[in-house]
Amino acid sequence: MKAAASGLTTPEANNVWQNGKKTTTPLFHLSFISSNTPHSRWRIQVPKKIIVLSTSRNRSRRIIREALRGIEGKLISQGLGIITVKQPVYEFKMLEVQQKLVTLLTQAQLLTKNL
Repeated sequence: MKAAASGLTTPEANNVWQNGKKTTTPLFHLSFISSNTPHSRWRIQVPKKIIVLSTSRNRSRRIIREALRGIEGKLISQGLGIITVKQPVYEFKMLEVQQKLVTLLTQAQLLTKNL
């Protein structure tokens, strides 16, 4: 038996895109919808037009996923979210990406301002 993926299914992602709260920063675009899940589930999208090499796209996803782990416990509400990358992320250090995610989530009113 296969383990369930922690990301979003296509119908869930479509629901988030259509009905979710949207926020944008120079580095990321966020769509988020609250739900009664015990923890948040994220889809991280890195377009080929932004980062051509698949290894760099995968590294960007890993960096963002690790940065989210550090701040996920401080979220005000849990739900389903899609983060789309607008610039190459692999060039930044993990702490810089984490700070930019904190800015994005604070702007979306998903984090408290005093971390």
